[in-house]
Amino acid sequence: MSRASHDTPSHLALDALLDLARTLPGARPISTDEVLGAFDDETRAGCTDEILLDVATRLRLELRPVHLEHGQVRTFLEDTGPALLRPIGSEELVAITRGGQTWCHLVSQGSRRRLRTVELTDQLCAPARRQALGNDTATPPASKGLAAAHQALALEHLRDRPAVEGWTVEATAGSSFLHQLRAAGVGSGVAASLLWQALASLLFVGSWWLIGYGALGGHLDRGWQWGWALLLLTTVPLRAAEALTRSNAAWTAAALLKRRLLAGASRLDPGTLRGRGVGSLLGRVVDSEHIEALAINGGFAALRGLLELCLAAFVLAAGAAAGSHLLLLGTWSVVLALIAGIEIDRRRTWTLRRIELTHRLVERLLGHRTRLAQEARESWHGAEDRELEAYADDSIVLDRWTPRLTVLVGRGWLLSALGALLPAALSGTLDPTPLAISLGGVLLAFGALRRSATSIAALGAAGIAWSNVEPLFTAAARPARSGSPRALHEAARGTGDAEDTLLEAESLRFRYSDRSADALRAVSVAIRRGERLLLEGPSGSGKSTLASVIAGMRQPTAGWIGLAGIDRATWGDAAWRRRIVHVPQFHDNYLFNGSLALNVLLGRRWPARAEDLAAARQVLVDLGLGALLDEMPAGLQQPVGDSGWQLSQGERQRVFLARALLQDPDLLIVDESLGGLDGATLEQVLTCLDQRTRALLVIAHP
Repeated sequence: MSRASHDTPSHLALDALLDLARTLPGARPISTDEVLGAFDDETRAGCTDEILLDVATRLRLELRPVHLEHGQVRTFLEDTGPALLRPIGSEELVAITRGGQTWCHLVSQGSRRRLRTVELTDQLCAPARRQALGNDTATPPASKGLAAAHQALALEHLRDRPAVEGWTVEATAGSSFLHQLRAAGVGSGVAASLLWQALASLLFVGSWWLIGYGALGGHLDRGWQWGWALLLLTTVPLRAAEALTRSNAAWTAAALLKRRLLAGASRLDPGTLRGRGVGSLLGRVVDSEHIEALAINGGFAALRGLLELCLAAFVLAAGAAAGSHLLLLGTWSVVLALIAGIEIDRRRTWTLRRIELTHRLVERLLGHRTRLAQEARESWHGAEDRELEAYADDSIVLDRWTPRLTVLVGRGWLLSALGALLPAALSGTLDPTPLAISLGGVLLAFGALRRSATSIAALGAAGIAWSNVEPLFTAAARPARSGSPRALHEAARGTGDAEDTLLEAESLRFRYSDRSADALRAVSVAIRRGERLLLEGPSGSGKSTLASVIAGMRQPTAGWIGLAGIDRATWGDAAWRRRIVHVPQFHDNYLFNGSLALNVLLGRRWPARAEDLAAARQVLVDLGLGALLDEMPAGLQQPVGDSGWQLSQGERQRVFLARALLQDPDLLIVDESLGGLDGATLEQVLTCLDQRTRALLVIAHP
């Protein structure tokens, strides 16, 4: 398929996205033909934003929407990397990549140019300026001064008006973590940190050689003292540079790791998470902090210690008693490794005991009311006392081994190394130069062994924590199922009669991984457009399981399910979930610590536009929350949640319903989310649901 044969802005957006994908480390290596081959001419020419997002998923790219006002465009271009931008009032799509001090961009008509930030800002803002100011900008003033004043006034007038929309483009959190680290400059930061550390260590050794040679040679005059002081002072800025580059790289790596773990948490199976319990999940959160603090900082310290050990061996080889010192250094390194292995094993036992203790403590706190009702008071703390006693015993054992690792090895090396040097020093025939070099090497090796011992302890703790966090890290790389662009295009065109079957399922089966019996067996469902259905059944009959399967939250074990005649695999996960929205039971839904607008527009887009806020307010009013909005001092911007405005259960339920309605789904599933509403409010809510949904499935107890 020739790219030049269909030069329309709609399909050239795909070409621009593919060009950007080639510049991003971690993106999936995919050819243009492989992606565009899934499109026929009509589909490609009618490319929608939804299809663009689907292609980005195939490429393992993440598109984050941006909406820029005139006053924000230049700052955005100066601080942001690859992006796809479209000037408001124009069909032209611009793909931007950072290139030195300029921005290289691809215009939808096929041209490629390099512009400075100011020039590109003017080009992106020009359509919106013409739309807002009409022909006022077409007639230039008589002089340059008037032209500058005219432009400044126009820009100030337009500063708060929308100018550009589009997406930032970056590799997903589940892409290659090494590629992410490299793209973020972590590798260069580590290399620079090691370089500064090596230079500082060399100057440190040189300073000790200088002062030792002068003192032992009997000619320590003022010049030698000044040289020694200058060498030591020079190590100060070098160590400061090393600390700065190391901390910057550590913070960047920690941010990428948190992003990866958060992405992995969102991809874990909800049933698996629920089965682990709150205490186990809290343990994962704590261990993720250990990974960040211990693995990253301990990794830097381990690299630094290894570098210093190699440098110390090189220095000792040039000094007095070279053979003895190298043998002792190798011996104490082996001793360090053996003690570290024992310490890590003890720490693993202690960590598992701590995680189990945390899990049981949290579970007992959550079940305290049941404990009050069912368990005798005298037996409340028997198991807790035994668990705490075992934890204390493991802590004592660990505390005995940690000093052996961090203190014994370093001090043992220092004493044995000085002992090996003592006979040659007392003989009086030793040249002072190798003696001074050996002293510097001994001190350098002492610091390296001590630092290595500390870093090994940190890395061991991080390795133990990794076993609890690794499922989150791995889950982030689990690819989402992409749909067929042609199916998305047909859905965007709105084909099909209004009376057609919307959703159809045949012989669905589902079984939870930890159970032997099917939760769903041979279930068939047909929902037509415009229908309002009520599904009733006793607790445990599989109503919520069926809802989660229909909504795409769970994969059926067997059977077929389709939307508008297209199966779920063809739709893809993201497109399926955009069309079928599930309001789960109250205990499975959440208010986040943010504004009311953020909570109701979670499934739409953020930052919200004025029309989004207006739609959110209207839905809330239709659901009977108009009086609540009037009471809130900040209205939709009022913080809600644990640290904000406290909502009642009925108000929370209606906020959850508003969140679902604002996504404008083809099918809305309400799973036992109407309980607790009084009669008048329930009638108002049902009227709103009836008016605002294309198809509705309500799940309730009989």
